[in-house]
Amino acid sequence: MLESKIKVILVDDHQIVREGFKLMLLLDDRFETIGEAESGNALYSLLKEKKPDVVVLDISMPGKSGIDVCKELKQIYSGIKILFLTANVDITHLKGAVKSGADGFLPKDTSTEEFTTAIIEVSKGNSYFSQKVSGLMVKVMTMSIDDKETELTLRELEIVKQLADGNPQKEIAANLFISIRTVESHKKNIQTKLGIENTVDLVKYAIREGLTIL
Repeated sequence: MLESKIKVILVDDHQIVREGFKLMLLLDDRFETIGEAESGNALYSLLKEKKPDVVVLDISMPGKSGIDVCKELKQIYSGIKILFLTANVDITHLKGAVKSGADGFLPKDTSTEEFTTAIIEVSKGNSYFSQKVSGLMVKVMTMSIDDKETELTLRELEIVKQLADGNPQKEIAANLFISIRTVESHKKNIQTKLGIENTVDLVKYAIREGLTIL
């Protein structure tokens, strides 16, 4: 029995952008684009008839911003996953996206592979933040962490950066000339101190708590 396709709605005020990403999904039989909208108001109208699994949403649009739309959708349609796909890749917009309840965040220059992977991941209930965004957030967080609040050591900060970059523990151990067991110990301590479970939660924590140089 074939698995059902992931139903997607694309929201962007530029038709050429929507057409480009719609073509990506059309060429992949795991997805079905069930609607397009050029604004938040147009999206609300669509949702009266359509039931998407994932809404791919831009941030800068006529009328309400994508961040405001996301916040409202999360309150009304708890089952819909929101993936931001935007040219506004900066701390201010990333912070707003996470606070609004976004499930993922991608820059518009992302690859087809990452675009489809992100949709699949958020449709499963997972968070997906591009490597580009994770690296940016960890860099800013490291510059602005309040030691009294987190009490992370310099070595733990280095572990955090490498974990966020997606480096496996074996590679981290080699880079820092320590054992894998030591890396595991540091990771456990970091998670305990910050009250997080994974790298995505680390990024979200940094944004939520305002650990940035905004």
